[in-house]
Amino acid sequence: MNTKVVTFDCYGTLIDWDRGVLSAVRSSCPASIFLDDRTVLQAFDQAEAIELSGCYRPYQDVLAGTGRSIARKFNLGSSELASALSTSVGGWPAFDDTVSALTTVRDAFPSLRIGILSNIDTDLLQKTMRQQFGEFRPDFTITAESVRSYKPGLAHFEKMLATVGCHPSEILHVAQSVRHDIVPGRRLGLQTCWVRRRRLGAELVRNAQSDHVIDTLGELHSLLEGMQE
Repeated sequence: MNTKVVTFDCYGTLIDWDRGVLSAVRSSCPASIFLDDRTVLQAFDQAEAIELSGCYRPYQDVLAGTGRSIARKFNLGSSELASALSTSVGGWPAFDDTVSALTTVRDAFPSLRIGILSNIDTDLLQKTMRQQFGEFRPDFTITAESVRSYKPGLAHFEKMLATVGCHPSEILHVAQSVRHDIVPGRRLGLQTCWVRRRRLGAELVRNAQSDHVIDTLGELHSLLEGMQE
């Protein structure tokens, strides 16, 4: 069965989430120079998970709470980190292969619908697309704000299925996070593609759950060619 839709997670898959978070922390908290990158990113993950554990809140509020938690944890004494994380999101850089890969896929497969499923607020995603995606725009976007839920919940995927009207097996979901994207995607019968972007130690033991594995988005064109045959 030919692939009719390809969807992407955004932050961590298309956008270099680690560099964005680290830049926000370093620029707003000079005292963080004494913390290595891994420590900062682990602290972010832990604090964010706590912030996401309750009822739905806008992601901008989640980022603010995460920033306050990190500052308290390491006694950074910065009141700026809470706002720095959310205000800097639009400037978080795309991976080097992102725009060229998206453009290549669109040009090579003009009938293929391309979407983004993101755990973020709609306006923050729009800022990212304006600043980082060049001329490329997806055919549709589904944000946490639009479904009032965060992945790995199924709401993003269920809304996407209702939007595109395709059989799940005709959809390829491309993402870095196994837990947030690959697992729920496979649960609903989507084809999945894991992009090995970051923190592989935590993800490698679960990569067999993905239908396909790539190291760069530049490999996506060849993968889709094979899936169209």
